[in-house]
Order: sequence, then C-alpha cells, then structure tokens
Amino acid sequence: MRKFEEIKKIVEKEAKIRTYSLSKYKDWNQDILNACCGFILDLGCGDGAYTREMLNNKQKVISADISKIRLIRVQKYNSLVVNCSATQLPFKDNIFDSVLFLEVIEHLPIIYEQHKALAQIKGILKNKGKLILSTPNKSVYQLVKKIWYYLSRQQPDPTHFAELNYKELIRIVSQHFKIIYQRGKFGFIKNKTFQRCLGRFPAICYDVLFVCEKD
Repeated sequence: MRKFEEIKKIVEKEAKIRTYSLSKYKDWNQDILNACCGFILDLGCGDGAYTREMLNNKQKVISADISKIRLIRVQKYNSLVVNCSATQLPFKDNIFDSVLFLEVIEHLPIIYEQHKALAQIKGILKNKGKLILSTPNKSVYQLVKKIWYYLSRQQPDPTHFAELNYKELIRIVSQHFKIIYQRGKFGFIKNKTFQRCLGRFPAICYDVLFVCEKD
C-alpha cells in the first residue's frame, strides 16, 4: 500500500499539471444541485467547480481537499476551506445536511480506506442527510481511457489508485447508506435525451452518480 505522504506528493504534482475549474458533467449539474441542501461539505473539491455552482445558488459550503495547491485556487471565491484527507475528517458529528463526494473515492488506495471515508461521511451528516457521490465505473472506464489516449495522447490520471466497478460500488456504498437515486454517463455523445435514456443503466456507463441518504 502507498504511504500517505507518497500519495500527497503524487496528488500535488498532478495539481500543478492539470486544473479542473469546470465540471465535466454538465448534464448532471441539475441532479447534483437539486440533491444539495442546507449546510454542505464539498469533500475532494478539487479546483472548486461545484463549490462555485453552489455559492452561486447562495448555499453555505465548506470546501475540503487533500491538495493545498487546489485549495489556494478555491480560496479565491470561498474563504471556508479545509485541508484534510477524506479518511481523517476534522468535523463534529451530525453537522452537515449534504456532502458532495464527486470523483474522489477512486483516489483512495485500498477498499479499507474507501469504507473508512464513507463511515466518516455518515458520521458528520445529519439524520436523513444526503451523500452525492460519483466515480468511474472501472469495467467500462478502462476502455474509455484507451480511447482517450488514442485520440489525444493524454495520459490517465495517476491518482486513480483504486477504481471500482458498478457491482463493487453498489456493495460498498450500500453498507453505509441507502441509495435513493442513481444514473450513469455513457460515452462521448452529448445529446441530452440520449444520455438521459442510457444513463438509466449505470452498469453499462463509464461514470456513475449516486444520491444516498443516511438512514
């Protein structure tokens, strides 16, 4: 298993190379924003694509990330930032109404830490609080990465330490939360009607979105 300091170095190196100031899931935006309510933690906020969206909606958001470089970028528009790991959350229990956990779980190196992060998120959520989680579907995403590389010669993200397939994701999330909504993102076709139809079958999509509830 990679050591924590080694992971931080890889993450910060990647943060210097690539920025993610815009969401790559515009067709998911409304679903995500509709699920967010009350006091929100954007955990693994990256460069703050969704922090900005929620602030524009006049919502109160804390932005948290393991990368200090990315948090410096986020501080330009949100003063409430916390540098922390998803497995070591410095928050009291039962304080957040919603937690965004978008494209983060695959960056945790082993399944134990994925479980630990979900357990900690459950602890800081209020009763009936919402977890909004997205992650690549490994079995399909592996093929998509090959296509991306062939078309653009862009190397895959080196911080994807432990991607999950759809069945693995269902199993790990359902041990901690009640899944109340799910959809997928299919391929490169931008047509919203096409995406909405095929998104009903997350198992065949390269990325999946879950809205979960603390029960």
